[in-house]
Amino acid sequence: MLGLESDRADLVILDANPLDDISHTRRIDSVVVAGRHIDRAERARLLAEVEKAATASEPPPGPVPVHARC
Repeated sequence: MLGLESDRADLVILDANPLDDISHTRRIDSVVVAGRHIDRAERARLLAEVEKAATASEPPPGPVPVHARC
């Protein structure tokens, strides 16, 4: 698939053509991750879970190390 070693590829399915307007890249209908299709409803549920977990967690103590890559 697409010349990749694996038979799976990640894919974002949009509601509108980003060639017409680059802001259409924000109009995500669904995604395919590791061969699994995640529709709009499941994506919203997953994002809500991540937001809830992030809100409930404590920030790490002290400064956060930054690892720069060139």
